[in-house]
Amino acid sequence: MYTIYRKTARTIMIANEVHKELESRGEIIDLRDLFIAATCLAKDCQLLAFNKKHFEKINDLRLM
Repeated sequence: MYTIYRKTARTIMIANEVHKELESRGEIIDLRDLFIAATCLAKDCQLLAFNKKHFEKINDLRLM
């Protein structure tokens, strides 16, 4: 089972912070991946991802 989360002000704020951090390191990820990660961080969820390449760049994101 899965849950669909909507974007919130908190999610957008986290996405902005993550984007700034990645940009400062010269690492940019797709906007969709950025919002997926921000949603997981905002909701304190683990992310199940088959392509972990982009998501491994994000501090504090818990991957399954």
